[in-house]
Amino acid sequence: MDALSVLTDRYEERQGHAPGERAGYVLACQAADQTRPPKRTEMLSLAELRTRWRAEKTQMSIGKIMAVSAAAFAACTALVLAPTSATAETSDATGILSCTHQWSNPDDTGEKTITRNAVNIRSGPHAAAGSACSVVGTLNTNDKVFYHCYTTTQNEGTWTHLRKSGTTLNGWVKDTLLPGNGSNYPC
Repeated sequence: MDALSVLTDRYEERQGHAPGERAGYVLACQAADQTRPPKRTEMLSLAELRTRWRAEKTQMSIGKIMAVSAAAFAACTALVLAPTSATAETSDATGILSCTHQWSNPDDTGEKTITRNAVNIRSGPHAAAGSACSVVGTLNTNDKVFYHCYTTTQNEGTWTHLRKSGTTLNGWVKDTLLPGNGSNYPC
């Protein structure tokens, strides 16, 4: 039997009736006080607390730090991308694919309506393992978008650069996931 039931039964025995709204609230507070773990009895100064917090912070795993950093980078990248961003598709002579790609806004065909759920918007036109560009947002059924242009990748077909209507969220989506197979205007 939980603490609230015990306190309610005792109340009914003493008072001869069920507790009203106010008494029920008081009993619930008493039950919470009785069942919560005791507070720490040690009193620490602010300097001691800061030392403890710093020690806990340094104990974070490298994996967790990397995950938080990657998420922060992806969020910042989405905010920094401007409608005139432009760099090369390959980052160096070894042919490593970059997650930035030149694009423009020649497609003036108007707003399109997304017809499927969980469509990832990426920072670049690559999703293959080992070269996947980060996801900067997601589109769902009935979201509205404006197409900018498309590009063709070596191994992954065509991708459209777009912007979600009413937002500054923009990026690349694989054409097979878009209405009309994406933009008809090359970047």
